[in-house]
Amino acid sequence: MENTIQNHDGRIWLDTERQGRIFASMGGSVLHRFDAALAAHPDPVEFNNIGGNSLWPAPEGGDFAFNYPDGVWCVQPGINTARSELVPADHPVCTRTVKMTNRKHADLELTLRRELFPLEMTEASGLKCTGYRSLDTIRFADPCEVNKAVIAAWSLEQFSGVRGVIAFGRVQSAGQAINAEYYGDPSRLLDYGKDFFRFRLNERDRLQIGIRASSKCEFIGAWNPAQDLLILRTCLPGEGTRIDIADNDQKRGVYGADDQFSIFCGGPLDFFELETIAPMILSGGKAVGSELVSETRFYQGPKAALEKLLQHKFGFPLNFLS
Repeated sequence: MENTIQNHDGRIWLDTERQGRIFASMGGSVLHRFDAALAAHPDPVEFNNIGGNSLWPAPEGGDFAFNYPDGVWCVQPGINTARSELVPADHPVCTRTVKMTNRKHADLELTLRRELFPLEMTEASGLKCTGYRSLDTIRFADPCEVNKAVIAAWSLEQFSGVRGVIAFGRVQSAGQAINAEYYGDPSRLLDYGKDFFRFRLNERDRLQIGIRASSKCEFIGAWNPAQDLLILRTCLPGEGTRIDIADNDQKRGVYGADDQFSIFCGGPLDFFELETIAPMILSGGKAVGSELVSETRFYQGPKAALEKLLQHKFGFPLNFLS
């Protein structure tokens, strides 16, 4: 059973020992954030923030939080330490079944499954590229009353460094696309065009924004000058009910936000995340799970070539990253 795919100039793999995280590399260098020391010696209790692309069940906060089962933030063992198993298939697939508890003290059994596929990409002059499509599925063992538990599949893709990083998105009605009700005030770091927004990251501000599904966001992305790396992420809207994933009190209730994407700036933590979020699937009024189809594209090379790609293929203004 193979856990790796080669695609264009890079390699993508499912790391089953590390909770089914997805990693990518080009030219022998890992493109994601990867904490090798922590990966070699994981903590049995504290959060093992190793990096890569992780699959989490949402919500993080609010009345149904998976990260506050006893009122104090934590990452439960089913997400933090449980390893996945490879499944026989013609493409990389892994799965694990774990026990979870939410803030409502509902004891739940979840199966998390990840499937990895190569992605056809448009090659561009002067740039290396690679990419993948993932199918992430979370299922309850038994359908659950929504007054006890809700769920959304949530892919958190993590990258090193925030200095000089420009995150962005292609959206409709850019000024109304952003959900800034996570924590902190990102307004001074955001600017808008006709059909895009830019979010300028830094080492001082720890912030998160959501991008509403109602904004019809085509994709989010980031340019990391330290790696000469352009990252683009998209996901299918899916069918189901959107929930609020945020790590806050969710004063509007669990159905008070409809984010399909999120961008996290770690500030002093010196990493950022590009995140995709699926709706909750209901059957007979009960929650049964969530299914997320995401795509990640990597382009590496000189800034001028990356800006040319953004202009010619996606219609962004020239010098968008300057």
